[in-house]
Amino acid sequence: MKKVLIFGKDGQLGYDLTRVLGQDYHQVALNREVLDVTDAYEVNEVIQKEKPDFAINATAYNKVEAAEQEKELALAVNKTAVGYMAKAAKKVNAIFVHVSTDYIFDGQKEFFTEDDIPKPLNVYGSSKLAGEELVKGISSKYYLIRTSSVFGGKGGKQKKNFVDIMISKAQAGETLKVVDDQIMSPTYSYDLAGKIRELIEKSAPFGIYHITNQGSCSWYEFAVKILELMDLKAEVIPISTQASGAKVNRPKNSILKNLALEKQGFAPMPLWQDALERYLKEKYQI
Repeated sequence: MKKVLIFGKDGQLGYDLTRVLGQDYHQVALNREVLDVTDAYEVNEVIQKEKPDFAINATAYNKVEAAEQEKELALAVNKTAVGYMAKAAKKVNAIFVHVSTDYIFDGQKEFFTEDDIPKPLNVYGSSKLAGEELVKGISSKYYLIRTSSVFGGKGGKQKKNFVDIMISKAQAGETLKVVDDQIMSPTYSYDLAGKIRELIEKSAPFGIYHITNQGSCSWYEFAVKILELMDLKAEVIPISTQASGAKVNRPKNSILKNLALEKQGFAPMPLWQDALERYLKEKYQI
């Protein structure tokens, strides 16, 4: 039985990884209460002790606005800690799986492939790109996965995602003002975890993989679909990013084309609408 070490088990992806891998793997899943990933000694000790076949980093500092003021913390989690994990994994010959983001791109293209040159617009994106560069510089046995607009995690201690926030606000009778000029591919963490399992089980070639649910929409369109599936009546008003009061530049179009998966013959990810419906059925029993 292969051993998998998961960093960040309480996040959306970490939670769903533990579900998807199940009893077919010897799992060691750690949260921040047990392990500080920004401590090089702790990271090295746990990997040396467990000697996993796969080390998966599902941790991230992903507060886009706050990162501008907390740059050191964002870099500590998204860059420095990633280097610690990659180095420790290499020492025990473990395959390192690292999850990055669509925010490493500037949003100036129709879609982005694994070969496109990153150009982040904010501290969060820059910190994630810095982590990517460390992985590529340290390890030769890695899956570097970029994803987008993740929702999921039925359990665990993670904060509410966009889907849950929209539902909560609508149930409270609030008017929802949602940006309609940022286009992305909403991605269900359960589907993402499933494709990560496929990658490691099929011994796919190492390298960069974009993994998102199929299709794309604006955050406004996403919100409208959430309320439609939940049969919730609330006013949803489309607004521009500028009108939203956002203080940070974000990519206008961050669609990730899953080209590497396609080239390796993997089945396409489900449509985001299908993924959303499955999430809502599980969590809200719709």
